Amino acid sequence: MRELLLLEASDWPFLIDTGQAEAYAKERYQGHAAAFFHLLKGVSPEELSALEAQDNPFPEADPRLYLGVG
Repeated sequence: MRELLLLEASDWPFLIDTGQAEAYAKERYQGHAAAFFHLLKGVSPEELSALEAQDNPFPEADPRLYLGVG
């Protein structure tokens, strides 16, 4: 859920379009896309833990919201 939210952030296209920190924005966008699609394939608990430790701007986010549960 977090990788999808970070991937969908409007900051990346804005920074790319305006030319402000274009390389950084592309790198972040591509990194979140890669992480999201990697997660869809399934990861080990250790891989998931390592990814969760990288960026955590939404610690209260509950992925059950995407399932319609909770």
